[in-house]
Amino acid sequence: RGVARVRGGVGPGALSFDNTRDAFVRVGTGTNDNFSVTDGLTIEAIIVHEWSGDLGDSDVIFRKEDHGDWIAFEFQHDADDSTRDVAIFPGEQPVLSFGLNVGGVYSELDMPLDGQEGRPLLADLIGSPHHVAATHDVGSGETAIWIDGATVFSAQLGAGAAMHSGGTHNAYLGVVTALS
Repeated sequence: RGVARVRGGVGPGALSFDNTRDAFVRVGTGTNDNFSVTDGLTIEAIIVHEWSGDLGDSDVIFRKEDHGDWIAFEFQHDADDSTRDVAIFPGEQPVLSFGLNVGGVYSELDMPLDGQEGRPLLADLIGSPHHVAATHDVGSGETAIWIDGATVFSAQLGAGAAMHSGGTHNAYLGVVTALS
């Protein structure tokens, strides 16, 4: 329901999400119900999307919610700027967001899809394949969003600050409206 296997750009194992309530894949809780990382993290995907970018809408690439120990990589357009590392006027524009808990604080690196300073416009990413990645290196503290092999947005979240992740909640790919 909501997800189908399709031939992808690099093989037959791609997923197509129909953007309905059931359009997600539960990828589990990790080894020993932990899904914890300590040195850093990279989330990457090849996407072809047709996200609306409408206020209040989101398009999830990866999401793992465990109280404050979230990991999220998704397209968002919301008016909540309380967790942003970079100021964007509430509701102003869609973003590609990478959220995680570093040093005990959950925050989001929200890259505006505004076409400024090397960042893409939302329209640039719709309808054709793009490689997207989000990275965090605990040692250097660098958190970055990559598009098609280039770093397009980054911030320092504190060199050596522990990354908090794990927990027993499931991780998901795709639209997530009812997390467990």
